[in-house]
Amino acid sequence: MTVLTNKYIDHTVIILDDYIYCGCQKFQVSDLDTFIDEYNPSADLINEGWAKYTGELTSFETYQELSKHENVDVRIAVAKHFNTPVEILEFLSRDNDCGVQIVVAKHPNMPSETLKLLSTDDVVWVRGAVASTPKTPIDILWVLSVDDYCEVRASVAQNPNTPNDLLKVLSTDADAWVKVAVASNPNLPIDILTILSGDAHYEVREAIARNPVTPKDVLNVLSMDAYSWVRASVSRNPNFCKVS
Repeated sequence: MTVLTNKYIDHTVIILDDYIYCGCQKFQVSDLDTFIDEYNPSADLINEGWAKYTGELTSFETYQELSKHENVDVRIAVAKHFNTPVEILEFLSRDNDCGVQIVVAKHPNMPSETLKLLSTDDVVWVRGAVASTPKTPIDILWVLSVDDYCEVRASVAQNPNTPNDLLKVLSTDADAWVKVAVASNPNLPIDILTILSGDAHYEVREAIARNPVTPKDVLNVLSMDAYSWVRASVSRNPNFCKVS
């Protein structure tokens, strides 16, 4: 994660995740030789870029500078970076681009208080990002579970840390896609899973058929479902081979 320029390069170089972007060209970080052949940067530049990409030798001032960069992709890279200081994450949570807010909401070091503020954001996708984040406090998940938008409620339903009693509430949601999200949760209790396996919406039954925790007796019933999509998902479930 860095922005680099020097006299050997005509374009700003941005290292994001596993790629190097230079002008309209894109290279994998692992393919530095091709990048060097194409743009002939100095060895010092590459070494500096790699150190900042891996989070080494990156000062607070550097993070601060990049968090204000005009290029939204750079700000997103800062929001993703594992070593980004909490103060910078909090600053990025107030970014005017919702794409940055969505990414920063999912950062494992995001403070709970900041997540709470983001959970009330006007943008549905920002609230959805908070709803899907494992670190989001349970009390916030309960609030988001009654959000007006089904996308947010579905994100709560998919969260691996959503408690069983909240999953039970969401399993009766009026929107079928929220129930699909519940049915896809790998921590879904067997009693709720069994009830959803008989849901009127075939998409919900298909999600149950795909869930790796679905027991063999439920899969056995779903293997005779009227909908081919459900039967196909049963055939791909790792537990299906155990069905006698």
